Formats: sequence, structure tokens, C-alpha cells
Amino acid sequence: MITAPEQTLDAAPDAKLPRQPGQYKKNGMPWYWIWQLLGWLLVGAFNTYPSVLNQPADTGKFLLIYSWSSVTGLWLTHRWRRHLQASGWLDHRRSLPWLKLTLGVVVLAVAQVILVAAVFYALRPANSFHNWQWLPMALAGWTFIFGMWTVLYTSVHARRRFVQAELDKLRLEISIKDAELRALQAQVNPHFFFNSLNSIRALIYQDTELAAQAVEQLADMMRYSLQTGQNKTVHLAQEMEAVRNYLAIEKIRFEDRLLFAEDVPDALQHLAIPPMTVQTLVENAVKYGVETSAGSCEIRIGAQLLGNRLQLTVANQGSLVRRHGSTQLGLNNVSKRLGLLFGAQASATITENGGWVYATLTLPLEPA
Repeated sequence: MITAPEQTLDAAPDAKLPRQPGQYKKNGMPWYWIWQLLGWLLVGAFNTYPSVLNQPADTGKFLLIYSWSSVTGLWLTHRWRRHLQASGWLDHRRSLPWLKLTLGVVVLAVAQVILVAAVFYALRPANSFHNWQWLPMALAGWTFIFGMWTVLYTSVHARRRFVQAELDKLRLEISIKDAELRALQAQVNPHFFFNSLNSIRALIYQDTELAAQAVEQLADMMRYSLQTGQNKTVHLAQEMEAVRNYLAIEKIRFEDRLLFAEDVPDALQHLAIPPMTVQTLVENAVKYGVETSAGSCEIRIGAQLLGNRLQLTVANQGSLVRRHGSTQLGLNNVSKRLGLLFGAQASATITENGGWVYATLTLPLEPA
């Protein structure tokens, strides 16, 4: 099995996914209305219970009074919610306008006291207060209730804004990564077609039969590129077939100078890898190994499992010396694509050891 020490190329970091927001509806009914109805029913029950306990004879009147208070409370808070949405008070980036919110809560409490007092005095339950002594207590109680409602609503609204901002940020990151990935993929195709056409051009005036064979193999490569161009991953078996076609073309050009061996177990052929990754590394091995070698040069391709990772290695005889005019476009392209697809779970390395140059990809196990 082909192994080598590691020298990691830079890869794009993976994005962290935010938690998904809670489901907004239950059986088609917004959570807002569920909590509104439940909350105001509890407020009405809490107010009714002690009055009925002390004056059971006026149970009907108290039920009407506090049912009315729940209805008016629900209506007032709903109107308050609509005002908060229309005014934009909750959209302040730095801090909420607490003074305005406090004044609004006081206005709600005063309105509620007036609406409830009207029904209270109309029904006049026995032994009830018929003077103004109850007013401060009622006003304080309703101020507390509306204040708590406002705090809860603003907290939920702030949480939803935060989650939405995280989702928007994630969508932007995904769209940027997708655009980068497509741009990198677009760089790969002209690169290997250019190399292949150069090889075929050299054959046209020497051996038309071999040139025709090379054109057929190039057509297979183009078909593979077109079919997988929109895919993020392909089967390792598909990638290896494209590699064999490419090396067959280069074999015509370099003849006995190009030697090739592969060790890719059948059990790994179904695993997923980004398209044109092994192909790009093989092109690099041909360009900087075979082309620059005075004699024969061997290229070896190996695959193995390392725990829950797939390791792919392309090795060629030679030395890791950066030559004048080299942009390392192919290797950088592969590294960036791995980073965009798998983040920190994947890596690309290139090393030299004992007269061999090793380009190694390590990626998570994923069926294609």
C-alpha cells in the first residue's frame, strides 16, 4: 500500500450549522395564538378562583367579569403586538426602546382597568368594592401582567431574529461555497482537455490510427466530465475509469517512459470522491514526473481505509522541486474543493520521500 508522511495543503474551513428554529405552526395553527389563548385562559382562571371561593353565590357574575377580562386582555395584547410590528421598535440593532415599551404597558393596563371596571360596575357582585380603593391594586396587577407579556414577546422575537440571522448567514455561506466550487470545477475541465489535446496533436502526423484511438478515449473523458460536472461526488470506480482513459492517451505519447500501476480494492470502488480529483493528481504526476524524466517514470495509484477515512495516494518517481512557471493550480484546486465539500474532515498533502513524490487525499467515508 502506498503511504507517505504528510504535509497538509490549506483547505477551506467547514461551516457550523445553526440549530433549526422551532416549528412555527402546530396542525396549521400558529403558536402565537395557542399561547395567547392558553395564557389568557390561565389569567382568567387565576382571577376567578379566589373570588368564587369567597363569594360562591356570585359565581356566574365573576365568570362573566373575568371571562371578559381575558377577552379584552387578549384583544389588547394582540393590538399591542401589531403596533410593535408596525412601529419597528423590536428591530433596533443595539437596544430596545424600553421607555416607549414601558409607557405602552401602562396604557394597556389603564385601558384594561377601564374595560373591566365597566362590566364590574354593571354586574355589581355582592360585597365588592364600590369606591376607588381597588384602583391602585388593579392597575399594578394589570401592569405586571402586560409587562410580563411584553417581556416574553420581545424575548421570543429576539430569539427568532437571531435564528433567522444565523440561517441567512448560513445560506449566504452555502451560496458562496457553491459558486466557488463551480468555479473550481470549471478550472479543471479546460486544464486536462488542454493536456490531452496536446498529446493527440503530436500523434496526428505520426500515426492516424493511434490518434483516432486517442480521440475516442478523449471523448469518453469528455462524457465523464459532462455527466459529473454538476455532481459534488462520484463513485471512485468512475473516477478510476477516467484516469485510465487519460493515462492511455498519455501512454501513446510517452510510450515506455510512462509506467502505471494501481492498487484500488474492489471493496472501495463504491465510495464517493469529488470528480476529477484523482485525475488532477495524476495529471500533475505526468507533468512533473514523466515529462521531466530522462528515462522511464512510474506512477502508482493506491486507496486504503484509515479508520473512518478514505485515503487516496498518487505517487510518481521524481523530486518535489517547484519549477519556474509552475502555478500548482491543480493541487491548490483539489485542496480548495475538498475544503468546500468536507471542511476539516478532509485534507490534501504532498511530500517527497526516497525518490518518490506522494500526493495524498484523505476524506470521510461517503457512498456515492
